[in-house]
Amino acid sequence: LTSGQGRGTPFVTLLSSEETIKTYFPIDPAQPTGDLILLSRQGRLKRIGVGEFVNLTSRGSTLMKLKEGDELGWACLYDEMAAPQASLVIATSGGRTLRLRIDEDQVPVMGKTAMGNQALRLHRKESIAGMAVVPREGAVVLATEQGYFKQIRAKDLPRSERGGIGIQAMAFKRKSDAIAGVISLVSDQEIWVNTTQGQLQTVTLETIPTEDRSGSGTQVIKPSSGEKVSGLLLSVHEIPEVGG
Repeated sequence: LTSGQGRGTPFVTLLSSEETIKTYFPIDPAQPTGDLILLSRQGRLKRIGVGEFVNLTSRGSTLMKLKEGDELGWACLYDEMAAPQASLVIATSGGRTLRLRIDEDQVPVMGKTAMGNQALRLHRKESIAGMAVVPREGAVVLATEQGYFKQIRAKDLPRSERGGIGIQAMAFKRKSDAIAGVISLVSDQEIWVNTTQGQLQTVTLETIPTEDRSGSGTQVIKPSSGEKVSGLLLSVHEIPEVGG
């Protein structure tokens, strides 16, 4: 906060030239509860208590040690009291998902300097598309680069073990398509859909069919020639569950 006359400091000036903002989240310094789950582009996964963020200086703090060539890809909040028995769902570009229990065995709490464990094994030419914390009776939305969307219930995704390959959860209508993002939301929320040409479109949950793992979804967004869906965010004032 600044005085009424102050213009403030652009947040990006606090970052190094090689850093970008991945997400944001509020913390009550008086009662910091819950954990932050971090996932790197190369699949390193860790959980860190939000109490680690209280009393940070303007220089910030390193939360995850990364190998050369790797970077933080996604971050999401998890509060066991608010969402008991929730799962973590990680999606790959090839349409596979890995559903993990959020506990000390599968997603252990680690210190700020820890690198994290390998979450899953990627196939050749495959990458991670995102992750989401899903309530026990909830569902995730999978979206492809060519605009196909579907909902799949958490209970239809078998639980896996960290380090596994997961299961195929999306059937592509076109061989050139790939998963662009995964998100968990409730009925009164909407999704902002980003594209590679800088377009932003809104999708409502009612337009997205619920299907099993063999479904290929419905084309809700029709990108123009050369354009692809590049990411998903919640459009309401909630914490984004998927990074960029």
